[in-house]
Amino acid sequence: MTALARVYVNYTHLLVPEGGPVRSVKDLAGRPVASGAAGSGVQVVAERVLREAGLSGGPTPARQRPLGLAASVSALREGTVDALFWSGGVPTPALAGLARELPLRFLPLDGYVDALRERYAPVYTAVTLPAGAYGLAEPVGTIGVGNYLLARADLPQSPVRELLQVVFEQWRDLLREVTAGARLEPRFAISTGEVPLHPGAVAYYRSVYG
Repeated sequence: MTALARVYVNYTHLLVPEGGPVRSVKDLAGRPVASGAAGSGVQVVAERVLREAGLSGGPTPARQRPLGLAASVSALREGTVDALFWSGGVPTPALAGLARELPLRFLPLDGYVDALRERYAPVYTAVTLPAGAYGLAEPVGTIGVGNYLLARADLPQSPVRELLQVVFEQWRDLLREVTAGARLEPRFAISTGEVPLHPGAVAYYRSVYG
């Protein structure tokens, strides 16, 4: 696989009812947590955060429930889980809708970024849920994960260059619902870490931006 661009950042959300007892990740010990659909990126991040917090095993681990977003929102609304993990754009409409129904607390996760980067890879970054999103009075630090546009290495250069031209000309329409994490600009797009850029992508960026 090769990368055509890093397109945007998924923001990790960890939310709980505002009036409940959970105020930090460690407070999830022994509690049911919606941790994302089985095999999803959300579930991977949730498991790793809970492991770093000492809640993936031991005498009182968090009780992870593999639920997709819609089921997770219903479970938190109904009180069958005490917390919900989600990784996506800001705002995520399903969570914005829940925030209008139920007072929520978004727990800070940025304190786990360094440990995740050291243990796994530098794909994790510290980002901020901005004030105003979901009715937040103040920004909340959390974990960001880059999302890449990928292609097979044997894809010819021509369609790669044509696709990137469309993406960069239309990115405001493509990401118009995203208020945080949308940074589709060349300097950001080419920062694909250990995933090499496709030769067609390299040619496109050089032809347009030098």
